[in-house]
Amino acid sequence: MKRLLLSLLLSMPVMLSAGENPAAAVQASILQRHESPLSVSQTASALRTQLESHGITVFALIDHAAAAEKAGLSMPPTQVLVFGNPRGGTPLMLAYPDLALDLPVRVLIRQNHAGKTEVLWRDAEAQAAAQGLPADALAPLAQLEKLLKTLLAQLQ
Repeated sequence: MKRLLLSLLLSMPVMLSAGENPAAAVQASILQRHESPLSVSQTASALRTQLESHGITVFALIDHAAAAEKAGLSMPPTQVLVFGNPRGGTPLMLAYPDLALDLPVRVLIRQNHAGKTEVLWRDAEAQAAAQGLPADALAPLAQLEKLLKTLLAQLQ
Protein backbone atom coordinates (compact mmCIF):
# COMPACT_ATOMS: atom_id res chain seq x y z
CA MET A 1 0.00 0.00 0.00
CA LYS A 2 2.82 2.40 0.86
CA ARG A 3 4.45 1.61 -2.49
CA LEU A 4 1.18 2.38 -4.31
CA LEU A 5 0.79 5.69 -2.49
CA LEU A 6 4.39 6.62 -3.22
CA SER A 7 4.03 5.78 -6.92
CA LEU A 8 0.87 7.88 -7.06
CA LEU A 9 2.56 10.81 -5.38
CA LEU A 10 5.45 10.63 -7.84
CA SER A 11 3.35 10.09 -10.97
CA MET A 12 0.52 12.55 -10.40
CA PRO A 13 0.63 16.31 -9.95
CA VAL A 14 -0.83 16.82 -6.48
CA MET A 15 -0.61 20.19 -4.81
CA LEU A 16 -0.16 19.98 -1.06
CA SER A 17 -0.60 22.85 1.31
CA ALA A 18 1.59 23.10 4.39
CA GLY A 19 0.61 20.50 6.93
CA GLU A 20 -1.71 18.60 4.59
CA ASN A 21 -1.74 14.81 4.80
CA PRO A 22 -0.16 13.46 1.55
CA ALA A 23 -2.21 10.25 1.73
CA ALA A 24 -5.43 12.27 1.96
CA ALA A 25 -4.38 14.39 -1.03
CA VAL A 26 -3.63 11.29 -3.10
CA GLN A 27 -6.92 9.68 -2.06
CA ALA A 28 -8.79 12.83 -3.12
CA SER A 29 -7.16 12.73 -6.55
CA ILE A 30 -8.07 9.07 -7.06
CA LEU A 31 -11.77 9.48 -6.26
CA GLN A 32 -14.53 11.09 -8.26
CA ARG A 33 -16.94 12.67 -5.80
CA HIS A 34 -20.46 13.89 -6.66
CA GLU A 35 -23.49 14.90 -4.60
CA SER A 36 -26.99 13.54 -4.99
CA PRO A 37 -30.14 15.36 -3.89
CA LEU A 38 -31.72 12.01 -2.97
CA SER A 39 -31.19 9.80 0.07
CA VAL A 40 -28.56 7.07 -0.05
CA SER A 41 -31.12 4.32 -0.71
CA GLN A 42 -33.00 6.41 -3.30
CA THR A 43 -29.75 7.22 -5.09
CA ALA A 44 -28.65 3.57 -5.10
CA SER A 45 -32.05 2.47 -6.40
CA ALA A 46 -32.14 5.13 -9.12
CA LEU A 47 -28.59 4.37 -10.26
CA ARG A 48 -29.33 0.65 -10.31
CA THR A 49 -32.42 1.15 -12.46
CA GLN A 50 -30.66 3.52 -14.83
CA LEU A 51 -27.56 1.32 -15.18
CA GLU A 52 -29.66 -1.75 -15.91
CA SER A 53 -31.66 0.21 -18.50
CA HIS A 54 -28.32 0.85 -20.28
CA GLY A 55 -27.57 -2.89 -20.38
CA ILE A 56 -25.10 -2.81 -17.50
CA THR A 57 -25.18 -5.73 -15.09
CA VAL A 58 -25.63 -4.89 -11.41
CA PHE A 59 -23.89 -7.70 -9.54
CA ALA A 60 -24.55 -6.60 -5.96
CA LEU A 61 -25.73 -3.90 -3.62
CA ILE A 62 -23.91 -3.98 -0.30
CA ASP A 63 -25.58 -2.15 2.57
CA HIS A 64 -22.80 -1.48 5.08
CA ALA A 65 -25.11 0.33 7.52
CA ALA A 66 -27.51 -2.63 7.63
CA ALA A 67 -24.60 -5.01 8.26
CA ALA A 68 -23.31 -2.75 11.03
CA GLU A 69 -26.76 -2.70 12.62
CA LYS A 70 -26.90 -6.52 12.60
CA ALA A 71 -23.58 -6.49 14.45
CA GLY A 72 -24.97 -4.10 17.05
CA LEU A 73 -23.11 -1.12 15.63
CA SER A 74 -24.21 2.09 14.00
CA MET A 75 -23.01 4.03 10.98
CA PRO A 76 -24.52 6.57 8.60
CA PRO A 77 -26.29 5.18 5.53
CA THR A 78 -23.57 3.65 3.35
CA GLN A 79 -24.09 1.41 0.32
CA VAL A 80 -21.85 0.08 -2.42
CA LEU A 81 -23.23 -0.69 -5.86
CA VAL A 82 -21.16 -3.26 -7.81
CA PHE A 83 -21.73 -3.30 -11.57
CA GLY A 84 -20.14 -3.70 -14.96
CA ASN A 85 -20.27 -5.23 -18.38
CA PRO A 86 -18.39 -8.51 -18.83
CA ARG A 87 -18.01 -7.76 -22.56
CA GLY A 88 -16.05 -4.63 -21.64
CA GLY A 89 -14.37 -5.74 -18.42
CA THR A 90 -13.12 -9.16 -19.53
CA PRO A 91 -10.84 -7.83 -22.30
CA LEU A 92 -9.43 -5.28 -19.85
CA MET A 93 -8.67 -7.99 -17.28
CA LEU A 94 -7.13 -10.21 -19.96
CA ALA A 95 -4.86 -7.37 -21.08
CA TYR A 96 -4.14 -6.15 -17.52
CA PRO A 97 -4.80 -9.04 -15.08
CA ASP A 98 -4.29 -6.92 -11.94
CA LEU A 99 -7.45 -4.97 -12.84
CA ALA A 100 -9.44 -7.93 -11.57
CA LEU A 101 -8.89 -6.39 -8.12
CA ASP A 102 -10.87 -3.31 -9.17
CA LEU A 103 -13.46 -4.80 -11.51
CA PRO A 104 -16.37 -4.90 -11.59
CA VAL A 105 -16.76 -1.21 -10.86
CA ARG A 106 -17.83 -0.18 -7.36
CA VAL A 107 -19.64 3.02 -6.49
CA LEU A 108 -19.86 4.16 -2.88
CA ILE A 109 -23.06 5.97 -1.96
CA ARG A 110 -22.97 7.42 1.52
CA GLN A 111 -24.27 10.09 3.81
CA ASN A 112 -21.36 12.40 4.60
CA HIS A 113 -20.67 14.29 7.84
CA ALA A 114 -22.83 17.19 6.64
CA GLY A 115 -25.79 14.85 6.12
CA LYS A 116 -25.60 15.07 2.31
CA THR A 117 -25.60 12.08 0.00
CA GLU A 118 -22.41 11.69 -1.98
CA VAL A 119 -21.44 9.22 -4.68
CA LEU A 120 -17.79 8.22 -5.07
CA TRP A 121 -15.82 6.00 -7.41
CA ARG A 122 -12.22 5.46 -8.44
CA ASP A 123 -11.08 7.70 -11.29
CA ALA A 124 -10.12 5.58 -14.34
CA GLU A 125 -7.24 7.85 -15.34
CA ALA A 126 -5.80 7.74 -11.82
CA GLN A 127 -6.22 3.94 -11.74
CA ALA A 128 -4.31 3.62 -14.99
CA ALA A 129 -1.51 5.86 -13.69
CA ALA A 130 -1.36 3.99 -10.38
CA GLN A 131 -0.92 0.69 -12.18
CA GLY A 132 1.54 2.04 -14.72
CA LEU A 133 -0.84 1.48 -17.62
CA PRO A 134 -0.98 3.53 -20.81
CA ALA A 135 -3.19 6.61 -20.40
CA ASP A 136 -5.90 5.24 -22.70
CA ALA A 137 -5.84 1.68 -21.32
CA LEU A 138 -8.96 2.21 -19.24
CA ALA A 139 -10.94 4.14 -21.87
CA PRO A 140 -13.95 1.83 -21.40
CA LEU A 141 -14.01 2.74 -17.70
CA ALA A 142 -13.75 6.42 -18.57
CA GLN A 143 -16.85 5.97 -20.75
CA LEU A 144 -18.63 4.37 -17.80
CA GLU A 145 -17.63 7.38 -15.67
CA LYS A 146 -19.22 9.69 -18.25
CA LEU A 147 -22.40 7.65 -18.03
CA LEU A 148 -22.37 7.83 -14.22
CA LYS A 149 -21.96 11.61 -14.35
CA THR A 150 -24.86 11.85 -16.80
CA LEU A 151 -27.07 9.64 -14.65
CA LEU A 152 -26.25 11.65 -11.53
CA ALA A 153 -27.01 14.91 -13.33
CA GLN A 154 -30.46 13.49 -14.19
CA LEU A 155 -31.14 13.07 -10.46
CA GLN A 156 -30.77 16.82 -9.91
